Amino acid sequence: MASTTSVVISLDDIITGSESLKKVEDANKVRLETFDKEAMTSKLHAWVATGYQDSYPIVELPVYFSKKTLNGYGCSDGVSRSVWDFIPFCLGYSILDLVANIYQSKVSGFTLHFSVEETFTVIKFRLLAIKN
Repeated sequence: MASTTSVVISLDDIITGSESLKKVEDANKVRLETFDKEAMTSKLHAWVATGYQDSYPIVELPVYFSKKTLNGYGCSDGVSRSVWDFIPFCLGYSILDLVANIYQSKVSGFTLHFSVEETFTVIKFRLLAIKN
């Protein structure tokens, strides 16, 4: 009796999955690096109206992931990373460098900080304004 075997893993499936993860990572990088002056200005007007409330959220950006594992977020290189490593993996540099070079370098009179919130479907990256 001849046994039949079925392919469980194919190289094509692995390549397709890896490419899909890479597209999500690349889209996160573009989204995080896009400085939206109009949206930020609108939020800053609201911040002024509050009397400069401390740690006022002026930017909230979604960071998407394709695969969540017990150890973190699955990446295109096959490694699962924590949120603190996943965002820098998408960017290719640290979150602190993102805040300093993409955002803080384009504003004056106030300082930007950030927060990260994990949910079941998305990671929320927020920039917070603090008056100098």
